[in-house]
Amino acid sequence: MRAPSRAILNWPASAALLALATGAAWGASVTPSGPDVAENLLRIELHLERPLAAPLDMAHVTLLDSAGAPIPEAFLDLPLSDRDGKTLTLLLHPGRIKRGVGPNLALGPALHNGQSVTLRIDDPQLGRPLEQRWRVTAAVRQPIDPRQWAVLPAAPGSRQPLRVLLPA
Repeated sequence: MRAPSRAILNWPASAALLALATGAAWGASVTPSGPDVAENLLRIELHLERPLAAPLDMAHVTLLDSAGAPIPEAFLDLPLSDRDGKTLTLLLHPGRIKRGVGPNLALGPALHNGQSVTLRIDDPQLGRPLEQRWRVTAAVRQPIDPRQWAVLPAAPGSRQPLRVLLPA
């Protein structure tokens, strides 16, 4: 199999290096991966087969409502990368989630219970657009209760991981 071609444009001085993979789409997935998300969802993770050559441009990340229209200012313009660059965290605007603060009062929440939404990422580095659809459910507002967790310890002396089961 032939390696994908690359187009590189290098602008002088303060401009960024842009490296675009062309041709082949490569592995990427999104979490939450299930069909539903709560209307107070705060983050979405993009899991990549390999790191992007350049930072993800949030201009290529859109949250669409059920009619296919972009939901304005749904995300912070701050994609966060893990150390190896294979997981990017996209933050929904927390000011639109927290009740009674400026962005929430001005724009309302980005997600509404009963609505269907689609995340669309069309960054050229991915090779082809990535989409994930969800149905929005009611906000989850109860506090985390560690007493509901089940801790499954590893066998003594083993190298097995500690497992923690969380409530659904």
